[in-house]
Amino acid sequence: MQSFKYFLCSVFGFILCLITVGIIPLTPLPPVDIIKITEDSAATMASLATVAIAFLTVVIAGEARASRFTKDNQMEALRKEGISPFIEIFIEQSKSNFQVFNVRVENVGKGIAQNISFVLTEKEEDLSKNQKYLLKELEKLNFFKNGIKILGSGKARSSFLFTTYGLYKECGEKAFEACLSFKVISHDHEGFEYTTTSIIDLSEFKGITQVGEDAIQGSYKALKNISAQIGKIADGKQLSVKVFQQTKEERKIQREVDRQIYQHLNLSTNRVSKYIKSKLSR
Repeated sequence: MQSFKYFLCSVFGFILCLITVGIIPLTPLPPVDIIKITEDSAATMASLATVAIAFLTVVIAGEARASRFTKDNQMEALRKEGISPFIEIFIEQSKSNFQVFNVRVENVGKGIAQNISFVLTEKEEDLSKNQKYLLKELEKLNFFKNGIKILGSGKARSSFLFTTYGLYKECGEKAFEACLSFKVISHDHEGFEYTTTSIIDLSEFKGITQVGEDAIQGSYKALKNISAQIGKIADGKQLSVKVFQQTKEERKIQREVDRQIYQHLNLSTNRVSKYIKSKLSR
């Protein structure tokens, strides 16, 4: 747009130069009819000005049309962006257990996704043992095998996939070397098709460790335990508290020990002896 303004200024400057040159000659005129020359120059300048104005009108009209076309394209692009879905599929570790892995399909786009399907880009016969195990676990999920009918913006589908123990049991030392690529096909509410590629790479989890427990999960367990204890009190049930209580045999042994202590002290007026006598008299 700035270059177009410079172009208009150049054209107007050129017209002014032509008019100035026509009105004010640079060299003295020979002794001829001045009135005739002036009339011819004025007619010529008027014709040139008319042509220039017509040319500028055409240029301005073309620029306005191009600007409107660009604006319409921008509005259409913004509208398409507002209704276009974007589907991602990835594996994440569960917050409740570090050894548990979940698969998650999420629509991170701004529009509703319809008729979502997942197509493996590799040939199944060329897959390794650990890749086949990963694919088998994924195909156990109905929403992955048969697709998802509709998934709103910001919505997700997730499910348990496997544990570290199960993965090592099936694949051995190469458990975290599986990598699969999927072509994700989805449609917006107008029926336009969108295709993205998602890669599931288990090697990303190599070397990841966890120290401590998730704070939210720990709070949940503590509250669950407190709720269970309060529920037992409300129901009139006994609390799971261990109380020490001597058996009959233990009480008999304790009395014998007290008797021996009493005989050893042999103090009839002592407070200790009175205390022991009271215990022995039970």
